[in-house]
Amino acid sequence: MVMTWAGRGGRGSGSSRLKGALEAAVREARANPRVLIGLGAILLLLWGYGLIGLFDSVDAAGRRLAEAEAEIRRTTALAGEAGWDARAAEAEGLKQRLLARLWGGETEGQAQADFQEAISKAARESGLGRPQIRVDRDPTQTAGLGVRVLGASIGADFAPEPLSNFLIRLAQLERTIQVRRLTTTRQPIARLDMVVAAYHGPPAQGACVAPPGSRPAPAAAPSR
Repeated sequence: MVMTWAGRGGRGSGSSRLKGALEAAVREARANPRVLIGLGAILLLLWGYGLIGLFDSVDAAGRRLAEAEAEIRRTTALAGEAGWDARAAEAEGLKQRLLARLWGGETEGQAQADFQEAISKAARESGLGRPQIRVDRDPTQTAGLGVRVLGASIGADFAPEPLSNFLIRLAQLERTIQVRRLTTTRQPIARLDMVVAAYHGPPAQGACVAPPGSRPAPAAAPSR
């Protein structure tokens, strides 16, 4: 009972002290007008800060609105431009030309066989001595969008003129071929070693097929 009474007395004393302090402040303010002037100045300062913050918020909202209006005008102007159909047709034509440079084939094995036959023919016609050609696919290599990278290792006797002819014939092929490594040695025998790459993308399995998880889109088969 003593502890409970003491706690209640403490709360009552605190309220009394607060009430007394407020009454003393009111009496002092009435007796000294400068206190009221100071309080008024503080309130006016706080109101001014709030008003400045409000103006800043209004200005920021106005800038965002102006930027949105400018973006709408720009988008509307672009939508009203003529020639979009021609640009779309040009882009589609470029896409078909690029797809046509892939090594097609109903299967990847067929594409590898066609790739090896093209390289072998170029080697024979350029005069490379004792050419050895091996075509395979490195599973770690990919060109993205389902396009597979076909690699070919080429070994032959080295001579400058046949090598030059061979590179020219590779460049004249209608399909894309990339020379990734070319080394020559003269000792103990003159030898040529090359690594070239091509890209395979048939319509059913390659670049024309959308990646997993995306919406499939129709595509035309690359011309051969």
